[in-house]
Amino acid sequence: MIVIVDNRELVTDGYQSLFAREGVSAAGFSAEEFQGWIETAPEADLSAVEGFLLGDFDDRALSTRTIRSRSKAPMIALSESRNLDSTLDLFAAGIDDVV
Repeated sequence: MIVIVDNRELVTDGYQSLFAREGVSAAGFSAEEFQGWIETAPEADLSAVEGFLLGDFDDRALSTRTIRSRSKAPMIALSESRNLDSTLDLFAAGIDDVV
């Protein structure tokens, strides 16, 4: 399962649809919903996660620390910024890749 986190419903729905067409299960969350889920999700649910796709939302760096404390699945950040400093900040926060 791929977990998509973004406050824009269009983004989460779009990625869920794309993954579903490829036969990959995906779950979409707003940032607030996700924070509650990642802190309380059972170990069995977390072990099913193959990756996290993180959109641009406040406290994304905090979420990366929480994710890493609960899962070893890769984290990919969606970034609309083409600024090297912001990309490096994402890597410093623990993101595995930036798209």
